Amino acid sequence: MNLLKIKFLLLLALFSYSCTKAPVIETQVLLSKDNILKNVEVSNPPICMIKSKGVFFYENRFNRAKFKGTIHKTCESEVTINVLGMFGQVYAQAVYNGTELEVIKDDENITEEYSIFFNEKQISQLIKVLNIPFVLPDETFNMRITEKGYFFKKANTSVLVNQNFKIVRIRENDIAIRYGYDANLLKEIEYKDATQMFNIKLSNPDFNN
Repeated sequence: MNLLKIKFLLLLALFSYSCTKAPVIETQVLLSKDNILKNVEVSNPPICMIKSKGVFFYENRFNRAKFKGTIHKTCESEVTINVLGMFGQVYAQAVYNGTELEVIKDDENITEEYSIFFNEKQISQLIKVLNIPFVLPDETFNMRITEKGYFFKKANTSVLVNQNFKIVRIRENDIAIRYGYDANLLKEIEYKDATQMFNIKLSNPDFNN
């Protein structure tokens, strides 16, 4: 077989392979912005009640705390956080009724003692973060497709959505919020601003829309 025939066969094989190879199509490109927004809305239903065990972490410029506990936030924006001891007993309890905060330990009010970590300003901010999602993009947001999902932006607010249409990150001015998922179930909430950060890793959460 001469050299010319070998080159011809190689070119023929290469052409046949390129014709039969299935094209790679990004399915997210095929969706319109309206359809994507509808999928985001359906995949991120509003959550007003959270009841869960978890690991809590709080940090500011001067202090940090980490503890195991439980959280119960109602749709009326009332919050109860139990700090658990070594053997699972309630060590202290923070209760916010929508207007006032009390931290109780052994039937004694120790609100002032724990004001670094539990105060009304921080609790009210936590309630806003626990009204999930913190921001839901709509048609007024600009949208672009990324390798991992969709990015929405309007003024100083941005929202990152994954390929399952779950909101994974929100930025608004100096506020950053991150949601972590396990098989599309919300398992982690993290909040950061210029002065503080708190993170909640949820265990067997119960949500009510």
